[in-house]
Amino acid sequence: MDQQQAIKDMMDSIASGKASEVQDRFNAIMQDRVNVAVNDYKAELASSVFKNPDLQAMGLADGEEHVLEVDPAAEPESVETGETDEDI
Repeated sequence: MDQQQAIKDMMDSIASGKASEVQDRFNAIMQDRVNVAVNDYKAELASSVFKNPDLQAMGLADGEEHVLEVDPAAEPESVETGETDEDI
């Protein structure tokens, strides 16, 4: 449903005195607006992260809209921390 129709439906509910419908329709309109804003922010953030020259220099991104894939057959590198799993 488009935003204008949703607002019209909410106004019709107001005119009919159906308070619970008004609240439900208002919440749905606001949720749609929040979803659009969050998706826009995610897209903006993704473009700045994945096109980050520092990530490209480390070989973590290729300058496109995605991070480079990791070869699942490759053995993960282990890091020695000097800690053991023994209880003291």
